Amino acid sequence: MTVSKRQFTQLKEMGINLWTSRSSENTSDSDENLPQSDKQPKHLAINFEALCSQPLFNDIIKSIGLSLSEINCENNMLDLGLINWKFSETLNIKLINNTLITPELSELAQSAKLKKQLWQTIQHQGQS
Repeated sequence: MTVSKRQFTQLKEMGINLWTSRSSENTSDSDENLPQSDKQPKHLAINFEALCSQPLFNDIIKSIGLSLSEINCENNMLDLGLINWKFSETLNIKLINNTLITPELSELAQSAKLKKQLWQTIQHQGQS
């Protein structure tokens, strides 16, 4: 089940704590000591208005049970509540510390392989 940022805040104010993965709590935000292949890629700027006009983006948002009004866009990152979404120059899809890192939406839309990998990642996150 996905909880929006607003819902998460309301639950927290009522004293209801949500379960979080221990593996994400124990990992360091710093990637200085990681091998080059494990370092987070450079994140691309996000034009939220342009994203909102793309059918694939709207399908992804609907599939995780959100509306566009529940998404915050700050610091080149989309805040989807329990996960964040960043776009990178790489052609890989990763989920690191509750942050989904994907290629630009235009790259995703052109590649059936990347779309399949994205849906599997989203589905896996929803089951965690």
